[in-house]
Amino acid sequence: MSKVILVTGGARSGKSNFAEKLCKDQNNNTAYIATSIPFDDEMKERVKKHKESRPQNWKTYEIYKDIYTIINDISKEHKTVILDCVTLLVNNLMFTYEIDIDNSTQDEINGLEKYIKEEYKKYKPKTEFIAYGAEIKSNPSENNEKLNKWYKEKGIKKGQYYVSVGRFVPENNYETMIKEFMKTKTKKDLVIICNLEENKFYKSLKETTHFENDKRIKWEYNKLSD
Repeated sequence: MSKVILVTGGARSGKSNFAEKLCKDQNNNTAYIATSIPFDDEMKERVKKHKESRPQNWKTYEIYKDIYTIINDISKEHKTVILDCVTLLVNNLMFTYEIDIDNSTQDEINGLEKYIKEEYKKYKPKTEFIAYGAEIKSNPSENNEKLNKWYKEKGIKKGQYYVSVGRFVPENNYETMIKEFMKTKTKKDLVIICNLEENKFYKSLKETTHFENDKRIKWEYNKLSD
């Protein structure tokens, strides 16, 4: 009997490690369905590292849409399948069909859901399926007291800022992001939410970018999971 396990959580919260551990605990030949599309060298390098970190007996399938076309074949060879990840899979469909989620109608959203259900309902593979994706929060209301207080504390105006959320590590390209932002003439702020620590990386970033001289760059310190 097949079983589906959904692993969800915030960006870079440890979903991959948790899902992969579940697969390793099964102690069988696992199929790894990768839905990301590596557009640049950085992404390609990350994909390469991910591949190298997986057990050698795992087989990787790189497919960003229409996964139903290979599900039956995969289930014949593998007892466990990991889908990395649902968020990118849906994002790929939205991009393919030019769906702007912020401005889309309920009919368009229902149509996307209907497409997914119709394409998959005829396939009933006998496999254990482990999927995961980033948790997407809905936009808070304009009367959100906590949000309005945060705007005031940071000197930010609604709709007049860009936001970046991630672990405070070099691989997340903070230096490039900050340097390129500082070159712009935008009047919007850049809010960086991370587990900031005034460590060696922080001092290096400060020396190379001098971000403290740009009042548009604002930091929000939060403890993020690894």
